Amino acid sequence: MPASPTGPPARSKIPRAARPAPRQCGWSFPPAEVTAVPRPALAVIASTLRQSARPPAEPAQSDHELLAAFVADRDEDAFRALVARHGKTVLAACRQVLVDPADADDAFQATFLVLLKKAKKLDGAAPLGGWLFGVAHRIAVRCRADAHRRRVREGEAATRARTAAEGPDLSWREAAAVLHEELNALADKYRLPLLLCSVQGLTRDEAAEQLGTTVGAIRGQLERGRVLLERRLKRRGVVLSAGLLAVLVGGSRAAGTFPSQGLVNATVRAAGGHAGAGVVALTHGAFRMTAVLKYAALSAALILGLLGTPFALGWGRSTASADEKPAASKAPPAAPPKSDAARISVKGTVVGPDGKPVAGAVIRTMAPGGWDSPTAVELTTTDANGAFAATLDPAPGRPDFRQVVAAKAGFGPDWVWVRDLTAAAITLKLVADVPVKGRVTDLQGKPVAGTKVQVRSLSVAPPDYLKKVWEAWPRGPELAMRHAEKKELIAPVSAGLPHVTTTGADGTFEFRGIGRDRLVSLRFEESAIETVGCRVVTDPAFDPKTVSQPTPATMPGGAYTPGPELYGPSFTHTAKPSQPVVGTVTDAATGEPLAGVQVNGNVRGPRWCENGAMTRTDAKGAFRLTGVAKAGAVEVVVLPSPGRSYLAASTTATGKAGLTEIRADVKLVRGVVVKGRVVEKATGEPVRGAAVRYTPLSGNTFFTANKFERYVESGGSHITDADGRFQLDALPGTGILFAQGETRGRTLRIPYTQLRVAKEDLPRANLSSLDVLGPTFLAADRHLVTLHSQSAYKLIDPKETEPSVEVTLTFDRGLTVSGTVVGPDGEPAAGVTAYELSACYDTPQKLADGSFTALALEPEHPRTLLFADSAKKLSAVLKLNGTEKKPVAKLQPWGGVSGRLLDADGKPVVGATAHVYVKNQIEHMAFGTIARGTTATTDAAGTFTLELPSGPAGYIVFFTEKNKPVRTESRAAPGGTVVRPGAVSDIGDVVKPE
Repeated sequence: MPASPTGPPARSKIPRAARPAPRQCGWSFPPAEVTAVPRPALAVIASTLRQSARPPAEPAQSDHELLAAFVADRDEDAFRALVARHGKTVLAACRQVLVDPADADDAFQATFLVLLKKAKKLDGAAPLGGWLFGVAHRIAVRCRADAHRRRVREGEAATRARTAAEGPDLSWREAAAVLHEELNALADKYRLPLLLCSVQGLTRDEAAEQLGTTVGAIRGQLERGRVLLERRLKRRGVVLSAGLLAVLVGGSRAAGTFPSQGLVNATVRAAGGHAGAGVVALTHGAFRMTAVLKYAALSAALILGLLGTPFALGWGRSTASADEKPAASKAPPAAPPKSDAARISVKGTVVGPDGKPVAGAVIRTMAPGGWDSPTAVELTTTDANGAFAATLDPAPGRPDFRQVVAAKAGFGPDWVWVRDLTAAAITLKLVADVPVKGRVTDLQGKPVAGTKVQVRSLSVAPPDYLKKVWEAWPRGPELAMRHAEKKELIAPVSAGLPHVTTTGADGTFEFRGIGRDRLVSLRFEESAIETVGCRVVTDPAFDPKTVSQPTPATMPGGAYTPGPELYGPSFTHTAKPSQPVVGTVTDAATGEPLAGVQVNGNVRGPRWCENGAMTRTDAKGAFRLTGVAKAGAVEVVVLPSPGRSYLAASTTATGKAGLTEIRADVKLVRGVVVKGRVVEKATGEPVRGAAVRYTPLSGNTFFTANKFERYVESGGSHITDADGRFQLDALPGTGILFAQGETRGRTLRIPYTQLRVAKEDLPRANLSSLDVLGPTFLAADRHLVTLHSQSAYKLIDPKETEPSVEVTLTFDRGLTVSGTVVGPDGEPAAGVTAYELSACYDTPQKLADGSFTALALEPEHPRTLLFADSAKKLSAVLKLNGTEKKPVAKLQPWGGVSGRLLDADGKPVVGATAHVYVKNQIEHMAFGTIARGTTATTDAAGTFTLELPSGPAGYIVFFTEKNKPVRTESRAAPGGTVVRPGAVSDIGDVVKPE
């Protein structure tokens, strides 16, 4: 049987018969008072709630049956019954937080839309009452924050009359809002025990039973939750008191109110696709209640307690928990909780192309955890002065790995990485829009209707940047596009921008809102044509013919890879026909068809990496792959889902080049399921978002016996979940697992040390190329597995008889040191770029005020840091091992390398381009980053001078003529030329032989 999917272990579930019966919603409360409610009154209210609970009559249809009926058949009566059943609870949750009835109605509708959105993922055995309350409260809190920002923008906050319905004065309302927000921000593992024990009045034993956990765990979560809530409130200047808590009782007035028939009708219409824009906006980012349905159901009395009972959170002994059963023995201390991701504040101004403020610009970001399916979250809009302020919800994994985007109709957007928010306020500048207009035709010039055209990414591409890209294009398009730093919007859909369209009957399409001077990645997909990617430059003056295309002669080592098609903003894409590939995927041992398996296809030989097609097998294991160019030979790669134990496979399907089908039947072999965790060395805490990979090593007999041509990774990297767990399929026999910490996209800032090869593994490792690749192992298919930039590895040797093996990989955070960069005058230097602040191909960072923090340092392996100001030609080198106290790096003038290029007759070579690279790029990666972008042209005397940062790096000079490498002879030191501050090192004459 296939293994279960990767994920954290399921919590122990309570047998249905043993679970407390669900309690009925809808009892009235005593009138609420604004003044403080004494503790005995709290106990009376809580006791009344508990005594009032009665098991409900068994409904004709369960919640989930009604929900399924609406989702499957659009049965409005079923959905109306669901709204009527839970409307009272949801409306009470909304009105407890929101004063404006219109806002409460919007939040009410949004709650049920979220229910529909998450219908397929809900536990069919768990009641919906508690879950709906949690979603409604979260939406209401967000709605109140949005309404407040709107009133501030409109200038109404100071003049709006406070009516009796608004309850206590402004200061009390603000304090209540803070309490709502901070309770809402707590992780469910802390929030739910607080609510169960302190509001509902359950004992710890009863709460543990409700949540499917232990009394010891509840005790630890209660203690930690109280500390977290008190700390959060204190940070915001609020002290929890009986008077503050009494404010929440005002919500009890709404607890006995059923939704009007008009509101129910509006909610049903919204579910049918007629929701207002404000309601839809509230649904984004509202769902953080998975844990509520993972655990046992929350009872209705808990919900009612939230709606109307003041919080008695247990500072001191609470009357509501006086009947708590004594523990039989002292429970072990609770494990240290995982740190919650902090909210991120961002504020700034949006200006137009003329530099003037832009009002009404929309500020968006990507929803937390939206990398697999990005969705836009609208944060706010700019006021009359173009100003905005917003708070981003915590995101799992890397909370800073998102972008904040400003956009407005008629302009192109601007954006910033959250991780780059170093200034107190930012300025986002919109640009003039240049529409992208295209037409897709076949080789005969006929339009191809129905072609899907997708914007995959876009980059800021000013002329100075593009000049460097086009110069490097003949030597490799992929590297050329990374040649200089670029500002890339990686998920246009998450910014609310147009990102996908379909060609019309005449083959045309159009995108607006992208902006001028952008480099846009487009992809074309249609069953009858080849699936390809292209690049569009949104500059009306751009002429693709001026760019030299790569050839085998221009690319280093002859590793020719053609680039994508280049277009201006108005173009015609001529699509090549597709040759279909059909076949089946079956189990090699049993012949059983395998459904749902991913099948990729592409033509053999050099190709642009984005070109290719993908499909999945049907219930009979059959597939039909379209989008592959006709070539007569197609490489088919089959990638089973991880955890099914099947190994990925590849084969070459051959046939006659043309439009006839090519057949490829693939048989998959079973391997061994590898389950594991990635944890931190010092604390044992799980590492979320680590990328784990596997490769069989040389000597693997299973690889040889099954005559694999090469090893194909099933799905590439396997990303660890919130508990640090991963699962993948491996070959029996010797292999290697290796992992890199918290990687996403092209940007890395890994807070873990680089791995070191253990002594017992040295015989299998190849360290002879340490200065180029780092520690390497030889794979079963003879390619080299480099471990540079990895944070952990482990050699494994599972047996064929083992269905699965367990592995733990350990990451080490090393040491952290903070310091300062100063200029030649000794004053802190702002705007300096820092390299290698963390291990493993660290992304350069611009320092706002000259202060820096270096991560993952090791006392026995010092790291060389480089600080550079390219505009002022200043740099500083600092070698750190983690034991330093407040180190200071002082900037000094750059130096350089000079020389003369001569031909075999001793005559100067004019117009050649001098380049430089660093001999030991592993040790001096920072220097290599700058060196790759540094060039000089030989003059009439054949001389050149390259300006470079000074330091311990050994620079190697090489030359090209007309983008072709030049073979030279030089007496320069084999290890390269070291550059001293303010000095130019002359390497003498470099000879170009015949």
